Formats: sequence, structure tokens, C-alpha cells
Amino acid sequence: MVNDTRFAGYHSYIMKSYVDFVEQAGGRVVPLIVGEPQNETLAKLAKVNGVLFPGGDGDYLEYGRFIFQTLKEYNDNGTYYPVWGTCMGYEYIVSYISDNGWNVLDVFDYDTGSMSLEFVQDPRHTKMYNWIGEEAFLFENYNMTYNAHHWGMNPEKFKSDKGLSEIFHHTAISYMPDGRPFVASVESDKYPFFGTQFHPEKAARVYREDLYIDHSWLSINLNKHFAEYFVYQTRQNPNNYGTYSETQRDIIQNYDLIVSDQWFDTVYVFKQF
Repeated sequence: MVNDTRFAGYHSYIMKSYVDFVEQAGGRVVPLIVGEPQNETLAKLAKVNGVLFPGGDGDYLEYGRFIFQTLKEYNDNGTYYPVWGTCMGYEYIVSYISDNGWNVLDVFDYDTGSMSLEFVQDPRHTKMYNWIGEEAFLFENYNMTYNAHHWGMNPEKFKSDKGLSEIFHHTAISYMPDGRPFVASVESDKYPFFGTQFHPEKAARVYREDLYIDHSWLSINLNKHFAEYFVYQTRQNPNNYGTYSETQRDIIQNYDLIVSDQWFDTVYVFKQF
């Protein structure tokens, strides 16, 4: 990851801000670890209630594809199984569904702060923003969605992609400094699938000054609604992880935590299988 000897011997990671995002809404986190035996991942998926595809600069494209296809099959077979993708996680999900794979994405390089949203439909008529209520309109008035991405989706390209349009519709867009629009959030009417190009988990948890994240009370409180909505959706899933002792053995707090001042902040790290 970086020139830091503390990371020696570790193979993959997840930013703690994603864990905090889920836990602040009452969820518990069991990590799906790149490289773990496939049967272990499947065993976890049979017990957890939803899956969050995180952002970052790691590479879990093919592992994520396997997970997403498994979750889609669960839903197709009648089990309500929520999926949320943030930034790269959202990009991965889009590429899995698109007729054009990764080529559906274009370069939208941005890492200099928060943006406002422009809703393409009344947010009160969407799933994730209706949860917020009238205050959702404040996202149009203030720069409260933190963006840090290399790739993104052109809204017109999104709508013209048959694979995507059969499952997703975009609910909001944001604009690059040069005026180009990109898809900011998506949801599905057919599946409990959701995605954001922006990072709602950062507002309350990541404090590097050079990231220019909006840490206002308004931003923190509005962004936490995304966590609450997703965790509420996971409560509609019938899976049960087992006893308290069984859950305690698998939750993410069993893994090593490294506190860093790098851009990824504090991370849970995992060793090679």
C-alpha cells in the first residue's frame, strides 16, 4: 500500500470508515476477504444480511463479480438481499451489469472535495432519498457529497446501456469543474441494489485537511441517513449469522487495525491466504 513497514505481510485492507458507516446505524461487520477460499465466502453470504462493496484503490474486481453474481441469484430466487456500492464498489457493480463491462465507464478524475447533487427526479419519489425526507433537497444547495474517483458514468451513456437500464436508474448527478455531468447515485426498482459515486461514510469519520470533506453538522447528519437506510434494508433479509459466540469469531474486530495519516486513514488489514 505505502512505504510503511507496518503493512508488511498484509495482502488486502478495508478502510475503517466503511466499518464505522455500517456500525453507526446498528449493523455489525463480517469481512469478505480477497483470496479466502470460495466456500468460506459462500458460507458467510449464507449468513450475513447484506453486502457493501467499498471504494479505495484495492483490486477485487473478479472476487466482487463472484459475490455480486451470487447475491443477484439470491434475489432472483426470492431472497431479499441488499447490496450497496460506494465509489469503486459502485463502479464495479455497474461494470458487472453493463453490456459493455468496464468500458461503460469514462474518466472523471476528481479528488478535491465535496460536491452538490442535482436530482433527476423528485428525491421524495426515490428509495434512498425519500428516507431522508424534505431535507434531501439540501444536497442541491450545499456541497456535502465527498468525491474522490478516477472513473465515472456519463448520464446519457448510462441510460443508453440496455443492461444497466434494465436494473438501475440514476437518481442524481453531479458536475465536474469543467461542466461535465456524471451519475452520482443509482438504485433499482427490481432489486434492493443501491450505489453512490460519492462517499457518505467520510463526512463523520475522515479528517485529513487536504481532502476538503464537509464536516459540518448538517453534512454529518444527512450523510448518515445513507447508512441508516442501507442497514434498515438488511433487516429485511431473513439470514441469521448464528449465536453471539459464532458471530464474535468472524466480526472484523478480530483483524489487525493500522492507524495511518495516509489518504486511506485507518484501515483493517488482512493477510494472504
